[in-house]
Amino acid sequence: MNKDMETALARVPDYDRFYTLAEMTHRARAVAEAHPDLVSIQRVGTSTEGRPIEMVKIGSGPQRMLLYALPHPNEPIGAMFIQFLLDELVENEELRAGRSWYMLPCVDPDGTVLNEGWFAGPYTIRNYARHFYRPRSVEQVEWTFPIQYKTFSYDKPIPETRALMAALELVSPHFVYSLHNAGFGGVYYYISHDAPAAYEALHEIPRSRGLFMSLGEPEMPWAVELHPAVYKSPHITDAYDHYEKYGPPGTDPASFIQGGAGSFDYLRRLGLTDTFTLVTELPYFQSPVIQDTRPSGLTRREVVLAGADKTQEMATALNGIRTPRGPERALLSDRSVLRPVLREARGDGEELGGHRRGHGRASLHSPASRRALRGHLLPPADRQHAQALHRGPSLPGREPGLERSVTRPRGRPGPMGHRGGNEPRELLDPHQEPRGSEVRRHARDTAQRGRARP
Repeated sequence: MNKDMETALARVPDYDRFYTLAEMTHRARAVAEAHPDLVSIQRVGTSTEGRPIEMVKIGSGPQRMLLYALPHPNEPIGAMFIQFLLDELVENEELRAGRSWYMLPCVDPDGTVLNEGWFAGPYTIRNYARHFYRPRSVEQVEWTFPIQYKTFSYDKPIPETRALMAALELVSPHFVYSLHNAGFGGVYYYISHDAPAAYEALHEIPRSRGLFMSLGEPEMPWAVELHPAVYKSPHITDAYDHYEKYGPPGTDPASFIQGGAGSFDYLRRLGLTDTFTLVTELPYFQSPVIQDTRPSGLTRREVVLAGADKTQEMATALNGIRTPRGPERALLSDRSVLRPVLREARGDGEELGGHRRGHGRASLHSPASRRALRGHLLPPADRQHAQALHRGPSLPGREPGLERSVTRPRGRPGPMGHRGGNEPRELLDPHQEPRGSEVRRHARDTAQRGRARP
């Protein structure tokens, strides 16, 4: 890695925790008050629960850079990058030269508050799962942009999405960095335009920090690989076209899509087709097995069926320990829950691993699978038990499940394509999806109970 990059990375503080929403807001306003000649703040929207969504501007150059953090509120790594830039851009005149930096420190403040129980650690899978919150697809900023494409129509952007829409319209950016991160797996990227000159650095930077690249299959079957672990920025229209081509005959492709379009689709709608977009996915938790690209000896069909059996085992165990109450409903334990998953196990039998990566339709992260296993919040004790059942027995001296892998390379569902997210999932009666207000209210109550514990 070149010396300039090492010097820049060395300036990033060694943060020991993630900032809360209140801290992020306070720091942004403090920087603006201390440097009124360089920094300004404007409100671009209001969250569902009435919190302000603000955009910081630093610099006045012609090249417009837009960064937004926490479109998925359980992904605060990117938010810390903005906190670093607040100070760095004030001090670094070279970085400001010719550029105007627009930054949204937190685009989903309501969801972020519900995750704060794990922001200060301990950074274990158990603590992460205990305080984890992620909204369902139709309440995610990144997946509720309006769109009209063939038979697919969506026009119900949530308040947070409307704020981001306003920012994109106001700025008309040349560069957009949607700040995400993954829960598990390895590092991978999404970019809007082929950039061969950057690929070596995109691999070298994480490797120099001890992070593994994710060299397995992409998280969605319509992803276009530009380079190992680098994919073309996804559009919901790509998903539609994929379902139209490979879905069951006579089925409307739009029926497989939850929520609406993404920010990349909206940029295209605004005519900003030359805007360069970037997403970086890097994990909280990783295992050396992510580097193992040897053929696994298993077909895609075998992997899907093994996953379906594991899900059935977990659902049956949950039904045995839970008493349904309020909006929490036990997951049906009959085989009908998994029929959509099993139907998709008819995919090709191409072996997984190495360069022999299958591209059949069977996927545990398909729309049918997501409909069968939609998420809802369980009480913390049930959630931990469910996680333990899913991970299996622990290895000595390690977090449970870090070394477990059905196939090599290990699959890695992620935030951008897998609408439900790549983090620990909770279970819901597939015949009843609760209103978002119920989900958030229960999550808020659970978070408050967690803070009250010693």
